[in-house]
Amino acid sequence: YLRWIEQTYPSVRRSPDLENVLYRCVRDSGQLPNVHNDDDFVDVWIRLTDYCDQPAELFELLFRQGIGAMCAKFYTTWAELLESRHHIARAAAVYAHGLRAGAQPLFVLEDRA
Repeated sequence: YLRWIEQTYPSVRRSPDLENVLYRCVRDSGQLPNVHNDDDFVDVWIRLTDYCDQPAELFELLFRQGIGAMCAKFYTTWAELLESRHHIARAAAVYAHGLRAGAQPLFVLEDRA
């Protein structure tokens, strides 16, 4: 559904309208079984961090709730955000969390840690 919106309405990227759709996606599907590590679900959360004033804090909240725990993209995106803010030690800790969790695909984290 999100891909269709973005393809049909290219101007919607980075707009409040897309933010609302992303939020509704995670709100409405967050209670489904086994969704917390679904790549598409995690990707929607990652995209929502673009709309946050404090994206690092959102990543920490998601981590504590187990969302994205098995998705390497979750850890790499979070760590890249920290690296861009010169929090290198925190980024290394995020990569280490992903490696310990066995997030997939593991080679993505191994290449960066």
